[in-house]
Amino acid sequence: CDAHGGARKMTNNTIQKPADTPLGDTTRISADWQKLDRENPRLVGIGARTTDESIIAQLFRGDELGELLQSISANGYLDIEPLIVCLDPADQKFTVLEGNRRLAAIRLFREPTLADAIFRYERLKISVPEIDEKIKSSLKEVSVYRVQGREDARSFIGFKHINGAAK
Repeated sequence: CDAHGGARKMTNNTIQKPADTPLGDTTRISADWQKLDRENPRLVGIGARTTDESIIAQLFRGDELGELLQSISANGYLDIEPLIVCLDPADQKFTVLEGNRRLAAIRLFREPTLADAIFRYERLKISVPEIDEKIKSSLKEVSVYRVQGREDARSFIGFKHINGAAK
């Protein structure tokens, strides 16, 4: 993740690889290209042993992830607000700077063995509700807003957390 920003608009072009995702634009991309933010300020006391399982377990314990799972199973994924992401050049995946709970829920629905792994490593039982195929297919791609780096995302994320999501 580096450092620039831009105005908000929506790109509908088919993106072939993560690096093709435009900066300063809202774009739908594969959920497989996104990863949880290991530097998320909500992850208190996780330590150097940070795994996806430990991140999702902490998000479940503290951030109403269970409610989000129930909401998505009942209403589908409401792709209204984009996840804020920056490209990690090390693995060519997007680090989700804002929206880790949503990504965790998406992963729990899309990866059937993930809840079992969380139980095995974190001793936390997460019940993932059943969803129909239409909802499941809607989780393959989600809207993201790509920024160059954390600094670009910081003021936007801070504003949203203080004032709430845009209505």
